[in-house]
Amino acid sequence: MAADGAMVALRLWCDRRDELVASRTQAVCRLHLLLAELVPGGSGRELSAARAATMLGKVRPKDDVARERKALAQQHLADVRSLDRRVKAARERIAAMVEPTGTGLVDLYGVGPLVAGRVLAEVGDVSRSPTKDHFATYNGTAPLDVPSGEQVRHRLSRVGNRRVNHALHIMAVTQIRNPNSEGRAYYERERTEGKTGKEALRCLKRRLSDVIYRQLVADYYAKLVPCAFILGALVCELNKYVCPEFLTA
Repeated sequence: MAADGAMVALRLWCDRRDELVASRTQAVCRLHLLLAELVPGGSGRELSAARAATMLGKVRPKDDVARERKALAQQHLADVRSLDRRVKAARERIAAMVEPTGTGLVDLYGVGPLVAGRVLAEVGDVSRSPTKDHFATYNGTAPLDVPSGEQVRHRLSRVGNRRVNHALHIMAVTQIRNPNSEGRAYYERERTEGKTGKEALRCLKRRLSDVIYRQLVADYYAKLVPCAFILGALVCELNKYVCPEFLTA
């Protein structure tokens, strides 16, 4: 029950961080729009709080409308800074909750505390997925066959847990970005076999689903072994009192 409670708490914090990130994205978009009206050429694609502050510091409004735009932009900038702090605090809280689990997920390439936290919070007891194929169906990475003439292609599955699927997507994209990773090598092999970029990415996610599943199973049995050892020791002690012949066996 304590483990279940810990996973519920972890899920709450993962959800909270997602909410904060969504709010930050909205605030940045509004700030981006105002800067585009205040600064010739706008702020470019990437916009940080520091860059926005520098740009606003150079704005010299020439009319009332521009002054109001700058005032609103400053408010949105304050929102972004506040949300940055809260997102950071949520990330640290999630990392602190993942560490005591002792999961080996964080040792996998492309998996940090945030991805590991989301997987652990959503999956809970991995024994509910008896095989890697069941797990792939659960997280939506199991491909769906789409026959077309003599070719058989696969399309994206819209079923399954989309949050775990998103975590696998982050893991896959992270590996693809590193030219020396195993995920990138697998992705390139799939491309040379004629698959499109999206198809190769889906294949990689399916492969990484197996990797995640194996690690979850390993974590599961790693927790069972100490429990089994302790239980065995208790049984031995109990036998000393219940079965006198135990002492001379």
